[in-house]
Amino acid sequence: MTSAGGGNSYVIPVYEQNYKRLDHGASDFDHRNVIVASYVWTLPTLHEGPSALKFLANGWLTTGVVQMRSGDPLTITSGTNNSGTSLGRDRAVYSGSGAYGSSACNGVATACHGYFVPTAFSANPAFASNPGLGYGNVVKGSFVGPRYTDWDTSLHRVFKITERANLQLRAEYFNVVNQTNFGDPGTSLSSNSFGRVTGTTSDNGFTNDPRIAQLALKLSF
Repeated sequence: MTSAGGGNSYVIPVYEQNYKRLDHGASDFDHRNVIVASYVWTLPTLHEGPSALKFLANGWLTTGVVQMRSGDPLTITSGTNNSGTSLGRDRAVYSGSGAYGSSACNGVATACHGYFVPTAFSANPAFASNPGLGYGNVVKGSFVGPRYTDWDTSLHRVFKITERANLQLRAEYFNVVNQTNFGDPGTSLSSNSFGRVTGTTSDNGFTNDPRIAQLALKLSF
């Protein structure tokens, strides 16, 4: 039995009552808040002043795209087989408060960005001793990863050379404000990286590069 999205099988065996209860959650690509805005702006024309200054200052056009979205839906797993299913999908047990914080990096000597509080979660107990929590209690996609912000912009101008030939100068900037977009933290309690962000690429494939600038000239004739 697989989930409607074609992903992994349900955490709880299908013969149990209400077996879908931990899998009714956000899809892997569910971003609740998304803003994408693009613009094209012809810069104001300078009408007075020296001819050389007007030649350099006039005729510029700027364009850009601004993107902001909330983080990826995340599911905390225990990394155990305490449920006895041998499926490797046991969920963690969440205490109910204080999930987010930097304490996952306490005592880590290298550069580290903490995101989840490890003490807010625990492994699911053995099913035989506690059937109610034997599969964990974390519902699919119930936590949210770091948000994503990006502003790409360009500045360009066309210089007319002849009636048929012109030269375009372009300056392009990707992530112009050099925003650090963290990747998703480790989500398995059995991993040494649980709760820690270890990179700048999210699980959903967004590549979070630092600021990149490039210049280009294009001759059209």
